[in-house]
Amino acid sequence: MRLTQNLILAVISFFYLTTTLTSCQNDHVELINITLTKEINQLSDSTYLGDIAEIKKLGNDIFALDRKNRRLIVLDHNLQIKNSIGSSGKGPGEFISPNRFTFYDNNLWIFDGANLRFSCFDFKGHFQISHKADDPLTELCSFFGKNDKLYYMAPKDLYKYSTCNITNGAIKSFYQNNDSDVDLVNMAHCDKYETWFRVNQELPVIEVFNKGDEIIKKIDLPVTWFNRLNFTPKAVKESPQNTKRLLIQNICCDRNHLYLMYIDHSQDYTKTHCNKIIQLKISDTGIPLISEYKLIKLLDNWYTSFCVSGNEITAFNSTNGVLEQYKIIENEKN
Repeated sequence: MRLTQNLILAVISFFYLTTTLTSCQNDHVELINITLTKEINQLSDSTYLGDIAEIKKLGNDIFALDRKNRRLIVLDHNLQIKNSIGSSGKGPGEFISPNRFTFYDNNLWIFDGANLRFSCFDFKGHFQISHKADDPLTELCSFFGKNDKLYYMAPKDLYKYSTCNITNGAIKSFYQNNDSDVDLVNMAHCDKYETWFRVNQELPVIEVFNKGDEIIKKIDLPVTWFNRLNFTPKAVKESPQNTKRLLIQNICCDRNHLYLMYIDHSQDYTKTHCNKIIQLKISDTGIPLISEYKLIKLLDNWYTSFCVSGNEITAFNSTNGVLEQYKIIENEKN
C-alpha cells in the first residue's frame, strides 16, 4: 500500500513539474538582442538636441524633428548633421511648434500646430507650399502621406482621422467612434502592402485598413501579453473594468514589421519607463500577425520617439536628451 501511494505521489509530482515547465516555456517571449552603437546629445554644428518629436529613416539618412529648436535635422549614418530644414518664426518655411512630419512624392511635409499649417519642402530644404490646417488643431499623434493626401489624427479627434488634399488643401474627416473609453490613437502606413494601421493607445486593438481606406480586419491583442511582457498598469488593480489596457506610446512600420512602443511600470510602481517595443511580423496580405511577436528592450529610460529600419533602431532618450542608435544582433529567449 505504501509503495502504491509513493508511486502515485511520484506520478503526480512528475506531472505537475512537467506542466509547470511547459507553462513557463510557453510564457517565454523571444527577445531581440540589440547593442548600442552610437549616441549623441550635441550635433557637429555645436548645437544640442532639444525635444525630438519624431524620427524617420530614408535611405542612409536619419530625419529627426526637433520641436524645441524648431527645425528638422538630417543626419548621416554616423549621426553627423547633413542639413537643417526650417527655422523659428511665422513666415513661409518657419515653425513655432513643429510636431510631426512625413515623406510623400519626393517631398517632406511638416505639421506646425502653432502656425496651424502643413508645410512642404524638397529634400534640399527648399520651401515649396503650405496648406492651412483645421482650427483648433494644435498637435498630431499620427501623420503620413498616401493617395495624394496627408492622413493625420489629433488628440482632440479621439477616434477620427482626417485628410488634407496635397493639391488644393481640402480637409475631410472620417470614422467617428462615440465610445467614450477611447483615447489617443496612433497610425502607421506600410508602403510594401499599401495597408495602414490604427492602434488605440489604451485599448489593445489594431485596425487594418486597405488601400481604399476600408477596415478589413480588427485584431484584439491577447490579454496574456500583459503577463508575458511583465506589464500590469496600475489602473488594472484600481479599476476591474480597465483590465484590457496596454499603453501604446508610439508606433512605426517598416516593410515587414509593425512596432509598438509601450509604457511599462516596475512591479512596485516606483518607476515608469517607456522603453519596450513589441515587434509584429506583417503577413504577405499586409496583416500583422500577433502569433509572431517579439520584444525589443532599450535602456531603462523614457523614449519619446523611435524608428526601425532594417537592422537598425534609432530612438530619442528624452530622460538624458540623447539620440541613440542600436544594431539588431540576433534573437534569444527571455
